[in-house]
Amino acid sequence: MMKAVLVAIATACFAAHSPTHAAVLLDVGGPAHTGMTLHAGEAGAASFTLSKTASNVSIVAPLFCLDCQGSLWLHRNSIGSTASFGDVIQAMAFDGATGSPYFTIASLDPGLYFLIAAQDEEASGTIIWQGSATPLIASGGATRGVDFYAQETMPFVPFSEFGVIFGTNLSFKVTGQLASSVPEPSTWALLLLGFLVIGFVLRRHPKGGAGAVRAIAP
Repeated sequence: MMKAVLVAIATACFAAHSPTHAAVLLDVGGPAHTGMTLHAGEAGAASFTLSKTASNVSIVAPLFCLDCQGSLWLHRNSIGSTASFGDVIQAMAFDGATGSPYFTIASLDPGLYFLIAAQDEEASGTIIWQGSATPLIASGGATRGVDFYAQETMPFVPFSEFGVIFGTNLSFKVTGQLASSVPEPSTWALLLLGFLVIGFVLRRHPKGGAGAVRAIAP
């Protein structure tokens, strides 16, 4: 019985040592202005690096579709001629009726990612990707990368040749859950309480103490 109690306490303490938190992993915001305008056959991309594995991830970018026919991609590792089909995490089509597109992903591994918006080659209208001249970058597990631009894209956007653009500051937001490596104050308190309980139980039941079975001489 005592062993079962000790195991339960130790398990609870270990679980409390690695809590998960729903939090903003990266928020590139600030005073709004037109970061990039995409016409037919054009695409823009914003990159970020995730430092830890994240679950229940949501990625949203302020995209405004003005009579457009576009697509949104989430890519990892690379874009351009070195990209592969295996690098595509998610992709979706959108137009003026669907509103601003976004992604929800069960889990993302640490690494480099690209958020790509594209206007179809033969479509009319435009896509406006909102940006900021002076971005306010809040990071809680991810690092902002550079922006990219491609013109006369192929139907499969990530294979297009993208060039780096500095100063566009495209806005987007990444939220999710990370396993914390540093215990919070409440976690330290629970750990201390667990050790105190273990010490109390051991003092009440010392090895070979009063609770031990003794032989009775005839």
